[in-house]
Amino acid sequence: MTTIADILAASDEAMGEIWRDDNGYVSIQNLPPWTGYFGGSYVQHCGIGVCRVYFLAGLTMGVDFPDLSYTPTGAAATFDLGMAVDVPQPGDWGIIDWGGNGWGATGESDHAVLIIDTSNWPDYVVTREWNTTPDGRGADYLRSPGLFTVFGRPRLNAAPPKVEPPAAVPS
Repeated sequence: MTTIADILAASDEAMGEIWRDDNGYVSIQNLPPWTGYFGGSYVQHCGIGVCRVYFLAGLTMGVDFPDLSYTPTGAAATFDLGMAVDVPQPGDWGIIDWGGNGWGATGESDHAVLIIDTSNWPDYVVTREWNTTPDGRGADYLRSPGLFTVFGRPRLNAAPPKVEPPAAVPS
């Protein structure tokens, strides 16, 4: 059984594994769970970085977490698969909308992150992100909950109950 500690340890491993070369090729785009998925083309790798972390921790894409490689469909799948949560915990993922359209605005989603610390909730969460530095390596950031369209929790041992988007955006 995968634990939150396993996910956080896998994110530490991924920090040294994920980067982008000068031609735009991402170091993990042909590694599991992505083998053969993208070919040699340039990819935005925030979501595939988060998925790689879950894969390294022993989880299965499409079962324990959705495909986050395209953030609008990853955000929608988070709701559709019953993985959305109102309050994140370390090891969860988050989908950001830089335009600030708010909770549930899945079609406006821009960026996938891994949540690594929630001790200052609801003021901010600490995220681990890829595709935000010039070389595409991972970095940690403080993010306001108001930036997120959804938080999702991987299935570690049982499916969580489905959560509908709240009427008001957390602030």
